[in-house]
Amino acid sequence: MNYFTKHLKDAKIASGKPGPVTVRDYTMHCIVSMREARFLMHAAFASVVHALFPWLYGFELIQWQIDMLKRLKTAIPDLEVWNQIEFKDDDSKD
Repeated sequence: MNYFTKHLKDAKIASGKPGPVTVRDYTMHCIVSMREARFLMHAAFASVVHALFPWLYGFELIQWQIDMLKRLKTAIPDLEVWNQIEFKDDDSKD
């Protein structure tokens, strides 16, 4: 099994859907990865703008990152790295 196939199989297992790797899995991997890449490029641009003009793109940049991690955790819930982060629901604020 080459690295490409191994990565897709590992991603499929982490998504909670074990089984053989298909073209659909590759397509879904590509869609999720491209969506996150688009987000990261936008966040990087907003961070540069914020560095120059601090009143633009304030602390919501941090919330964007939190939301991104929550989206990824929903897409690949069984990834071991999530054990390093304590996720709290927004509704649980006292």
